[in-house]
Amino acid sequence: MASQIYAAQVLGLTAVTFHTSIQWSMSWLVMPSILAAKDPKEKLNLWKALYSRGARTGPPAALLATGTLAYVSYLATSPATRRFYIIAAIMPALIVPYTWLFIDSTNMFLHERKTAFDNHEEVRPEDNRRITDALNKWRDLNYVRTFMPFVATVMAVIGLTRNKAVSI
Repeated sequence: MASQIYAAQVLGLTAVTFHTSIQWSMSWLVMPSILAAKDPKEKLNLWKALYSRGARTGPPAALLATGTLAYVSYLATSPATRRFYIIAAIMPALIVPYTWLFIDSTNMFLHERKTAFDNHEEVRPEDNRRITDALNKWRDLNYVRTFMPFVATVMAVIGLTRNKAVSI
């Protein structure tokens, strides 16, 4: 039983740390390169590739982190440690409503412009500014979104280091 608990702790911490890294890297490492592109079509092509990769990796990492950390919180015998793991389990899941409330409208705008350009719509002079503004907004909102798995990582580390998460 102890090895299952440790495995769940390590898996949960690894998943949430990976998720934090993905989120942060999108804004910190990738978005500056996308924003440096001169052509609005190229910006949208690069953003779409980033969006697609993030959509394939972020949700599974968040789900794995939430599930394993919830399992560890269920097994915790110390109420204080259980609270750390409960917070750690909840935080990655909060990304979903945050995304729906704050990021989806920006995503929809960027997807619409990408589709329009793919359908050979002419690039208007104001397109580059509007797309750049939307990408900057997306980057900033994604930084905020990174806060959620980061808090989960900190809570999971505290829970793990307390070494009273479960009775062995």
